[in-house]
Amino acid sequence: MRVLSLFAVILSVGCTRHLTPTVKVDLPAAAPRTMKVALVIPEALRTRTDVYGSFGTLGAANTWVCETGEGLIPALERVAKATFQDVRVVSTAEEASDAELRLEPTVTELRQMPEREGFWISFQLRAVARNGAGAPWLDKTYSEIEEGSTAAAVWGGAFAATEALLTPTERAMGRALQQLAQDLRQVAEPQQPRT
Repeated sequence: MRVLSLFAVILSVGCTRHLTPTVKVDLPAAAPRTMKVALVIPEALRTRTDVYGSFGTLGAANTWVCETGEGLIPALERVAKATFQDVRVVSTAEEASDAELRLEPTVTELRQMPEREGFWISFQLRAVARNGAGAPWLDKTYSEIEEGSTAAAVWGGAFAATEALLTPTERAMGRALQQLAQDLRQVAEPQQPRT
């Protein structure tokens, strides 16, 4: 009887699982623009995590957490360095006073969408690019929704988390950054500010 009780306790206890996305972005082969750019990555973005929710089987619900900043920042740096020749990563806008362009990304949303059947991920990235005087040249939110594998979720465990949560997160982030890269190339062209 004690063995059954212990088994029941083990099944009802979950844990927190951390997933770190590896974001791939197809960047253009064009030469980087000659512009002095500061990529502003505040501590809040660097340490950002987002909770997907709690899922599990046989009564053991695990809480799934995305290490958003850890996964996104290397991809943001790759986008900036592929677009501009001189990129410096700083923590505050004040450190970027000598930059010709200041890129300030903010994650406004990363979540699993329980209102949809299956595993859907919603990701939103706001990017503000300002000129040296602080006037916005670009202020845009990139919103992406991706579906994860519902079939994989049936199997449970780490495979389910990867296929149902992490893989669509990586795709959504990658598509948002792809659009950002295209917009940054246009911003680097001499023209009027846009929103």
